[in-house]
Amino acid sequence: VLFFNERGVVYSVPAYRLPEGSRSSAGTPISQVLGTPQGEVTAMLPVGEFTDDDYLVMLTVGGYIKKTPLKAFTKIRSSGIVAIQLEPSDQLRWGKLEAEHSELLGTISDLEGLLQQKERVLGVVKSEARALSAKYSLQRRTEIVEGESEIDDVDLLPNGESIVLLSERGYIKRLKADTFQAQNRGTRGKASGKL
Repeated sequence: VLFFNERGVVYSVPAYRLPEGSRSSAGTPISQVLGTPQGEVTAMLPVGEFTDDDYLVMLTVGGYIKKTPLKAFTKIRSSGIVAIQLEPSDQLRWGKLEAEHSELLGTISDLEGLLQQKERVLGVVKSEARALSAKYSLQRRTEIVEGESEIDDVDLLPNGESIVLLSERGYIKRLKADTFQAQNRGTRGKASGKL
């Protein structure tokens, strides 16, 4: 796994050396994993193998871009190597494999072309609507009866007796009447809520 910091230095850590943690653990600071306190890590790149055909593309905040053969990063010292020379005011923003970068650019250009053509947009909307309809559509289980279009708020309440409680602070709630049982004289009563 390659790690790039904001100053253009790249570090390499084998994946088996990355600390394992549980779902709820906080994790280990990256500075301890890399063994260096300097620079914020701006990119992480998992690499399966270093081939001659692959290239690494790096982009800085200032707009500079550099393409380097991935093979150049096979042997990296524990203190890291400088992947790109930066001016003092510039920072490395990301590093990606060229294949990922070109695939991302191709996707962006395809989506821009899609937005330019109304027919393609409608085709995508129709195909997604059909997929949703096939996945979630069921036969109608309710029936709309003509003449009974007026629904009152009372119609939405379940049948039965209810008690409505309103506190001094403006909180309101409705409880079923059977929540409270009848009690004899001299008993303490039952709390209806927390104030």
